[in-house]
Amino acid sequence: MAGAVPEAFTAYGWLTCLWVLVVSFQYGYHISALNQIQAVLTCQDVGTTDPATAYGLPTCIPMTDARFSVVTAVYTIGGLLGSLVANVIMDRYGRKGAIKGAVGVLTQFAIVIGIFVTQAMGLRLATPEDWRTVLMFSSALSLVQLLVSGFIVESPSWLTRHGRFDDRILAAQKLWAHTEATFGVTIIPYEDDAPAYEESDAPLLGGMQPDVEEQIAKDPESHDAAISIPQLLMAPELRRPLTIVCFSMLCQQCSGVNAVLYYSNDILSKALPDVGPYVSLGITIVNVMMTFPPIFLIERMGRKTLLTISALGALASLVCVGFGLNSGLVGLASVAIIAFIASFAVGIGPVPFVMIPEVSPLHAVSALSSVGLSLNWIINFGVGIVFLPLRNMLSDGDPAKEGRVFYVFAGMLAFCTVVLLNVYRGKKAPVDENGGDASAKKEKGSWRRPANTAFKQQRLKAWQPIFTPKTVLPIFFIIGIIFAPIGALLIWGSGLVTEITLDYTDCDTLPPSSSASSLNFTNMNDFTYRLRASQSHAPFSAPQFAFVNDSTATLGQNQQCFIQFDIPYDLEPTVLLYYKLTNFYQNHRRYVKSLNTDQLKGDFVSVSTLQSGDCKPLARFENASVTLAIYPCGLIANSVFNDTYSVLNLTTDSNTNYTFSEKGIAWPGEAKKYATTPGYDISQIIPPPNWGLRFPNGYTNATPPPDLKSDEHFQNWMRTAGLPTFTKLWGRNDNDQLLKGRYQIIANMNYPVRSYKGHKAIVISTVSWIGGKNPFLGWAYVAAASLFVALAILGTIRHMIKPRKLGDMSLLSWNR
Repeated sequence: MAGAVPEAFTAYGWLTCLWVLVVSFQYGYHISALNQIQAVLTCQDVGTTDPATAYGLPTCIPMTDARFSVVTAVYTIGGLLGSLVANVIMDRYGRKGAIKGAVGVLTQFAIVIGIFVTQAMGLRLATPEDWRTVLMFSSALSLVQLLVSGFIVESPSWLTRHGRFDDRILAAQKLWAHTEATFGVTIIPYEDDAPAYEESDAPLLGGMQPDVEEQIAKDPESHDAAISIPQLLMAPELRRPLTIVCFSMLCQQCSGVNAVLYYSNDILSKALPDVGPYVSLGITIVNVMMTFPPIFLIERMGRKTLLTISALGALASLVCVGFGLNSGLVGLASVAIIAFIASFAVGIGPVPFVMIPEVSPLHAVSALSSVGLSLNWIINFGVGIVFLPLRNMLSDGDPAKEGRVFYVFAGMLAFCTVVLLNVYRGKKAPVDENGGDASAKKEKGSWRRPANTAFKQQRLKAWQPIFTPKTVLPIFFIIGIIFAPIGALLIWGSGLVTEITLDYTDCDTLPPSSSASSLNFTNMNDFTYRLRASQSHAPFSAPQFAFVNDSTATLGQNQQCFIQFDIPYDLEPTVLLYYKLTNFYQNHRRYVKSLNTDQLKGDFVSVSTLQSGDCKPLARFENASVTLAIYPCGLIANSVFNDTYSVLNLTTDSNTNYTFSEKGIAWPGEAKKYATTPGYDISQIIPPPNWGLRFPNGYTNATPPPDLKSDEHFQNWMRTAGLPTFTKLWGRNDNDQLLKGRYQIIANMNYPVRSYKGHKAIVISTVSWIGGKNPFLGWAYVAAASLFVALAILGTIRHMIKPRKLGDMSLLSWNR
């Protein structure tokens, strides 16, 4: 069984992996443990330096930013001490006692899961009474791990190195389904005349090299003895690997990633007081998702390429974070922080740890790893303790300047990346005597003979993709990673909008009031308040309406609906007033075509032409004595909405009103479709039949045809809707706040809707950068992202646990 490969862990083996990964989980957990609970822990939420007590303990601990930075960063001192003595402990007491620091790619996954869990817990437990639960959870988990440790076997590679071959066999049998092999070492019964181990044909995880101790265990004579850290620092031949390791760790920590993970809630709390914690949680979700793509990309793209792309993305994101915070563009800052975490996780995060064993000889890997990890912890401590004081110093107390600190991180990341890429360079291509690429020399010959190049000899490669897990799964991750922040951004933008809908269809069925000064109000049955996310629980009273039928009033104002409603909080401009219709099919083919564009542009169009065109049956008016053209002709113009609305009056102060402008409500290009005056004489045209309220005597010199070029209500109506439920803009106010209070608006009811089982309503809405309130598109993006990421994660787990054997690509016809 020399060629056997341990394809899968036993159930006990997976439990052992889980036990080991708890340490990585704890590391990630403590990175963000104080992030969500910072405000409540430091008494910022209660605004007092004399906290109350709960369970006999103070509900918060007053701290300055500098003190909180020390508390946040102090845990890294333990990590530093541990990394300095880790090799000694592992060599002397075994891997089980010290916990090996990597189990395949699951280590990084456990770290980001730890970050995610602490952020999610903080959302619910960031209260004066419960914040200590976040810290107690970690202690409880450590205690459980300690109790379980008595049931965990020792590392087979450590047992092999110390000559405990029988124990090694028993441990391997417990861990792996195929007990013939473990970590590239075949296990056979130990006999005096048989070797204790031999090489297997493949390692446990494809593409992974056995670690230094295992290689030395196989053939101790073929490797130099492992060197110590002082020897590493004194060896001239190891200066380049040492420089690469040091600057790779500098790139990691000087990027400011841990500052974001430590303080993302504090960074965003001023700009996004309501959704800052959720953005912090979103950051960790992106961090989890981005753990998987490097598994596939690092071998396909190469270390240097992946590191370069990651660094460029992180640099651009840091600059955008700083600019967004300084300019008040909270959406940009939020998306940029998420993009920064995604960029970091793709390359800067995993690549330095992959580079350590690749750039150094085997006997120096352990020492280089200790130096790298120690430097990582030292810089981590420095970033954690310096970030808040540095931010406060650079901003000088001005919240509009708190983004400056990210420019500092961007500068340090740029410097470290340039140095690292310059040192970590591959072999140069051979050059000829002229400095050109010697490997690309063309064959010389007759002038008629084409050069022997791939282009001129038609040997250019064609792309014939084969869909394998390594190509499909990264695509799923990339789509999900792109869609998720887009969806979150769209949902957040929609959540900034307030929309109040008041259906007054049945107002004219109420018992009429005697006059406008003596109104009998009735609660409105059909209304909707869709408040912005930060004010979703603002109280309001149910709207009411009353009906007045006054036959002596001005034509068009005989039937009036008085509507009273609450504005639950101040609405910032722009405030828009829409009318909404349901069950009205403006998208009917005959209806959409029923107009004449030449007539609308002011050209003369004969009655016969109109009658034979699309305007029929509303093209002409004809009786025994005269035939007139209808202007404007067609079904769309005839059915124009003719309810009108008053200003908003504050019910507690009749002198206070809120007005809407009826200009600027149509798209700028719409006016080009219409003329100021028709191409007819007044005696040649007649209004559409349903325009009787506006032109009771037809077109006269006193009531001439409308100026369609400036009539924006008409232009909005002529721009037909694609769905049977639609809103069209009636008025807007771009300058004034709509203050909190109860308001009254009067709707002059002229437009019939019950005949076709429709409804009509008033809609008062604000806007955000995304437009109106419509979260559907955002949730569609989130749903698609969740689906793709779920498929990618399931596919990755399936591929790692039980990989599908693929054919040899070199045997394909186009690769031979």
